[in-house]
Parts: sequence; C-alpha cells; structure tokens
Amino acid sequence: DSATIIFAKVKALLIKNKSTTAGENLTVGNAASNGWTGWASPATATFTIGPNAWRGFWEPNLAGIATSGTNKNIKIDPGSATIVYRIAILGTSA
Repeated sequence: DSATIIFAKVKALLIKNKSTTAGENLTVGNAASNGWTGWASPATATFTIGPNAWRGFWEPNLAGIATSGTNKNIKIDPGSATIVYRIAILGTSA
C-alpha cells in the first residue's frame, strides 16, 4: 500500500512493527526513487525493525528536516511476510 502526504518539514517519525512472530522484520529506509535522506545517509541507507519493536526519529528544532521533490519517499518493506505496522509522522506544511 502507499499513501501520499505532503510535508515541507518533518519533525517526528515513529514506525512500529506489530508482528510478534520471530523473523518478521520490516526493512525501513530511503526509497529507491527520491528517497528521503532526512534520517539516514547515504540515499540507499536502511535499517531493520524487528517483531514488536519500534524506531523513532525526533527533530525538535524549529527548522525540522526538509523534504523536496527529490527528497521525499520512505521505503517500508516487509519482505515475504505480511506485517501490520503503524506509522506516525509529525510535519509542517511550511
């Protein structure tokens, strides 16, 4: 599934893997096309969120982390599993 939400800046991001099955990991990171490098660099960086775990990102300063037309997409990949996850994004429109 995909969703389009337009933010000028991201202030916080939280992703929780709701699976409780060992080995059902989410691979999260910069999408292959227009990856958002606000939390990880280089543009191909990814990290794993294991079962019943979460990862968060918080940028409390006023500037936040900017997005743009070429710096905007996040990849969330469950591999071959079907994983329910929750995502919360706090952002601003300007």
